Amino acid sequence: MRFIVRILQLDVDYVEFELVEPEIEIHDEPSERRVRVEDALLLLTSVERGDSVETARKAVEDAAKFASQLKRRRIVIYPYAHLSSDLEEPSRAREILLSMRKEAEALGLDTYSAPFGWNKKLSVSTKAHPLAEQSRSYRSDSQVAAQPKKWRQVELTEEQLLAKVRKSDFSGLPDTDHRVIGERLDLFSFQEVSPGMVYWHNNGLIIRNILLELIRGELRKYGYLEISTPALANTALWRVSGHWDYYKDNMFLTSMGDEEYGLKPMNCPSTFLVYKSKRWSYRDLPLKIADFDPLFRNELSGVTSGLFRVKMFTQDDAHIFAAEDQLKQVFGELIQLMKYLYGVFGLSYKVKVSTMPDDHLGSVEQW
Repeated sequence: MRFIVRILQLDVDYVEFELVEPEIEIHDEPSERRVRVEDALLLLTSVERGDSVETARKAVEDAAKFASQLKRRRIVIYPYAHLSSDLEEPSRAREILLSMRKEAEALGLDTYSAPFGWNKKLSVSTKAHPLAEQSRSYRSDSQVAAQPKKWRQVELTEEQLLAKVRKSDFSGLPDTDHRVIGERLDLFSFQEVSPGMVYWHNNGLIIRNILLELIRGELRKYGYLEISTPALANTALWRVSGHWDYYKDNMFLTSMGDEEYGLKPMNCPSTFLVYKSKRWSYRDLPLKIADFDPLFRNELSGVTSGLFRVKMFTQDDAHIFAAEDQLKQVFGELIQLMKYLYGVFGLSYKVKVSTMPDDHLGSVEQW
C-alpha cells in the first residue's frame, strides 16, 4: 500500500504567500514575488516517492468536485513538504505538481500554484465550517488500496522498544512555546507512542476540568442535557449519515471479523441515534444536547502542533432539535452563550452568514 500524494485541503477566506529565496537548486522562476488569492480551495501538497502522475490528477479531480460543492472557482496548489518524511526527488515532484495544475486548468478552475523550491512566507485565513480543513492521502495503486491491510509482526529488541516509549523532545523550541511552558508547569506532556495526543498531568487536568465545569454550568442554565456515546462504531454509521466520504481519510479504522469499525471523528451521528432511541413530544422541544466525549481525527504528522491541532480532542457541538417557530429563540440563546464564554477569555470572533446551498433541508420560504 503506497501513498504518493498527501494533501491538507483548506477552504480559505484568503491565502497569501511571498517569496523569500530559493531553497533548492531546482526551483521555478515566477513573475510575481507576492500573491494573494481570496475565496479559494488551498491544497497544501506533499509528493512522496512514487511514480504516478495519474494519482495526482485523481487528487485534483476530487478537489474540483469538493470545490464545486462549496461553490469555489479558485484553487491554489501549494508545495508543502511538511506532510511527509519520504519526499519524492525534486525534479519528479515538480513534474507531478505541474500535472496537477494542468489538470485543474483543464477542469475549468481558476488555478494558482505557489512556486516550487522556494522559501515562502505563508498567511492563511481558514473559513469556519466543519469541512473547511481536511487531510487527504492518495495511493499510487487504487487496486492495492482496496485490499485489506496485512500486518507483518516485527520482533523488536528491548532497546528498540524502549526507544519508542519516550517523551517527545521539545528542547529546540523557544521558552515561550506553549509545549515548553506546559512541561515546565507540569500541566501536560506529549509521548512518542501517542503522536498528536495529550497526556494531561494533575495540574493541567485540574485546569481542564474547571473549564469543562464552567461550560457545563452555562449549558445547564439553558436547559441542555448531557449524553455520552461509544468512541467506537461500525463504519455503517458514517456511511448512512453522509460523513464517510469527507472524513474516512482522517479516521482511525480497525477490523473486527468481517466488519470495519472506526473511532468517532464527530458527535453528530451518535447524537441522532440517542434521539431516535425513544419517542419525543413537541413539549420536549427545543431539545438541547451536549456531549464532551473525546473525538479522534488522524491528522497528518506535519499538521499536528501541540495543543493547537491534535488527534484526540473534545468538541461539544450543541445539537438542538427545535420546531420552526422556536428557531429565533434558539439562535438568540446560542449567540448569547457564545458571547459570554468567549468574553470570559477575551476572545474575538467573526460572524458570517451561510446562504442556502443547492442541497439543503427545508423549503425556500423557510430559508
